[in-house]
Amino acid sequence: MVEFALILPVLLLVLMGIIEFGWVFTQAMDVRHAAREGARIAAVNYDGDNTADSAQTTVMRDEICRRMSTKDPSTVDIRLVDNAKSKVGDYGIVRHRHRRSVTFNVEQFLPMVSQHAVDRGRVSARASGDLVGYRRSHVMSVSGLRSHQRRPGERGAATVVTVLTMFMTMFFVALAVDMGLLTTLRAGAQSGVDIAALAGAQDMAIDPAAVADIKATVKASLNRNLDHPPTDAEMDTCGAEALGSEWNKLSGANCIAMDDEWRRLRVRLPDRTTPGVFSRLFDIDSFSYTAVSVAEVDEISRTLPFWLGSDAASIGCVKSGSLPPDAPCSGHGGASGNYGYSANAQYGSSELGTVQSPPSSATLEDNIAMGLDHRLSRVNQRPHNGLDVLDDAPYPPLPNNVQTETGNMASLAGAGLFSGTGYSDGYDALLTRWDELSWGVPATVGPYELDDEPLWEFIGDLSSSAVPNSCQKDQFIVVGGEADLSNVPVPVATYLTAQYDDGDTKTHYDQDQILTKLMLRCMDHHQGLDFDDNGAMGFSEGPVGCGGPCDPVFTRNDADDPDYDLYDLLYSPRFGYGLKATLPAATVNGTTQLAVDRFSPVFLHRLYAGSCSANRCAFEHSPGLPFDKSTNNLKNVKSASGMSNFVIPDAMLPDVLGSPDGPSVEGVTLMITLRQ
Repeated sequence: MVEFALILPVLLLVLMGIIEFGWVFTQAMDVRHAAREGARIAAVNYDGDNTADSAQTTVMRDEICRRMSTKDPSTVDIRLVDNAKSKVGDYGIVRHRHRRSVTFNVEQFLPMVSQHAVDRGRVSARASGDLVGYRRSHVMSVSGLRSHQRRPGERGAATVVTVLTMFMTMFFVALAVDMGLLTTLRAGAQSGVDIAALAGAQDMAIDPAAVADIKATVKASLNRNLDHPPTDAEMDTCGAEALGSEWNKLSGANCIAMDDEWRRLRVRLPDRTTPGVFSRLFDIDSFSYTAVSVAEVDEISRTLPFWLGSDAASIGCVKSGSLPPDAPCSGHGGASGNYGYSANAQYGSSELGTVQSPPSSATLEDNIAMGLDHRLSRVNQRPHNGLDVLDDAPYPPLPNNVQTETGNMASLAGAGLFSGTGYSDGYDALLTRWDELSWGVPATVGPYELDDEPLWEFIGDLSSSAVPNSCQKDQFIVVGGEADLSNVPVPVATYLTAQYDDGDTKTHYDQDQILTKLMLRCMDHHQGLDFDDNGAMGFSEGPVGCGGPCDPVFTRNDADDPDYDLYDLLYSPRFGYGLKATLPAATVNGTTQLAVDRFSPVFLHRLYAGSCSANRCAFEHSPGLPFDKSTNNLKNVKSASGMSNFVIPDAMLPDVLGSPDGPSVEGVTLMITLRQ
């Protein structure tokens, strides 16, 4: 109504202006007709030899006024503009050219408008006529005239046009006003439905099976945000609407629908009717409108099919074969065999291109390369609370128990991690997805190009943050393929050099060991712990700069994402969430069903590829360090014996990325957005 009140004076002013100018146009036509008639009369009757011009002008003025709508000669000004004549002998042609100018005061139709828009003025017109005659025969004719006495049906023609114009103008003004009101109502309805869809999608993200909660949330939101919310009965009147096969309308509220992946929620406002205002004058009694909104749950992070024992601290691993004795997880699950992989089903995802499938070797490879295509929940939490739900057929929503994977998995793990190609989401193996990092530069490892951004590269600007000195970026400098320890305290630098840089041929591994120990030192200090390299250092180094609680460390945020503003760590293919079990790490192998205690943030670090001896594998690669070339034919190396990973302490990550529900934190790793 505010918009209508603002625009109505302008519309009325335009309408009255059209009426007034139409009236002026009518009078101008009247005067133009009178001028033509005056010129014709003068050409026929004016006597050039008669000096009594004023008397003849009076006669012509009276005659002109008779042909106009006015009868008052005083309002008409008639001037003889030109009186040229020529004679050719007694029997020649006598030509008199007469031009008459008629001026008439404008009569105002709407004085209020005229005073401001037209102002009282005058209209004038000119016309000319020729008299041609022969003196002897006195035959006279009139030429050059296109108008004679006004025809009977000509009077009032402009008035008819004006009335029709006024009618059409009023019709469109009325329609425009009502359409403006309708647009306002539709905008308000769309806003209310958008909010309801987002609210319902939040409940769907927590528990897709809680249909009653989703319906209640949507209805409550509509009641709060709409002036005329639909009733419960009206919310069940969309049964005739045709939707795609992927949509499932909710029972008892079929204006609400969920897709079969539990990722999208659709809310439709039942048809609403609003009465017309001015349009009712033209037999348009009412208008109908509706609104539709689709909210989508978008998982930003990656959940990996890797188990972490409850005692897993700052370093962990997955293992699918024998590893060198100095590898971080060489002792888990025995000297040989697999350790740490989970057997997850696939639900089928239109985004990833997967189809429903129970746990198998094919799903393991896909789940490593792309991450799980569905979400999991934590045990003893919503939605199941005390109920155990296994991640297996027939695909129950949000399972909280997963079995460990068994069998020979070195080839499957290698394919998913670095050697596989052409997965259903359009990308290749996990570590080759470096192009997702706009700033990333890959490392060429034989025939493969692998992501080369180590964890310490994601340390943000900590100049004004309360963090331990050991977590500053100057502690992780690599020059010429070797760790620069000039900023590390001398006792620690001396120990690391003596312990790991032993001058053998495993230079790449030695430097990786040093940098790995520096990262573990940072993690210990950030948690308020002393660092002693599990007692091997012979002395303890306490935290300096912050002893806890400390600010987050991995806060770099340089990526330019047009959709979301995320921390750079979330774009790395090496970052994801592993499953932390309620059992000790040493038991996470064999055919064991484990409950998901929480989700822990992990960063994949060193790859152990191919078969391994007591000293080294076919090739090993750590991000941020030059590739340590091997004499083996790397084109034939496609399997993986293991992968080490950093288990990042929660407090080192910003914005609750380290939450126990890490992959499902709304607004951080789980985005709920409007798609329609």
